[in-house]
Amino acid sequence: MAVAEYPLVELVRLDANRGYGAAANVGIETSAPNDVLLMNADAWPLADGVEALVACLAGRPRAAMVGPRLVGRDGMPQPTRFSFPTKWWTGSPAVSSWPDRARPRRGTMKSAGQPGESRFVVVGAVLLLRRAALEQVGSFDPSFFIFNEEVDLAWRFWEAGWTCESCADATFVHIGGSATRSQWPTMYHEQVRGHLRFLAKHQGPSVAEDARNYLRRVLRLRALFARGEVADAYREAARWLDGHVPTSGNGEPERTGGSEDRTS
Repeated sequence: MAVAEYPLVELVRLDANRGYGAAANVGIETSAPNDVLLMNADAWPLADGVEALVACLAGRPRAAMVGPRLVGRDGMPQPTRFSFPTKWWTGSPAVSSWPDRARPRRGTMKSAGQPGESRFVVVGAVLLLRRAALEQVGSFDPSFFIFNEEVDLAWRFWEAGWTCESCADATFVHIGGSATRSQWPTMYHEQVRGHLRFLAKHQGPSVAEDARNYLRRVLRLRALFARGEVADAYREAARWLDGHVPTSGNGEPERTGGSEDRTS
């Protein structure tokens, strides 16, 4: 369909599902040497959303990553940013998978980079990335198969002196979870794995080990109060955490069972 209906689009076919970040890296490398717009398959701009996002990046010279205002199909606002993970994460599903469960109040968005503002991550459904920043810190780490790849990249941007910002002038629709909820237990497993990998990489294996011990107890409690596949996901992740040792190593992602069959 893409080839037939959009002749200006260059379609890049991969020989295997390498994960979201690794696939995005191929697109970044293949595209023109400009700034790069990444969109999930279930997101699209409203009105002049793309132009407004480009204008935001152009007007903020230290911004490496800019995300728009996100709304659901019904126009209700979705989360657009969140704090960096800590070892005290209690296992809540990613806001990009269940955005209707964490909708912010209207009027709560503000721009980043103001005095005293703490570091944060822009929700990865739509990201405009500055090419110069990518060339400095690198693209996505392919060891994150899915989930936390944008968290890792945002951390590296902040560490290198760049910022990650929200752009209230640009609005994009985001359905949320269309690629993850169909295989939720496996996807949730990947979220847990990516969380520990992020902590091990940037805060050390001992912090990740503390997080593992804490999270496996929390997930057992969550499973007692949940139902259906959500409860199954918590129980399966807790069992995996019993024997998993966090590592800060890079390389090929240690994917969970069945992940080679997913689309990115």
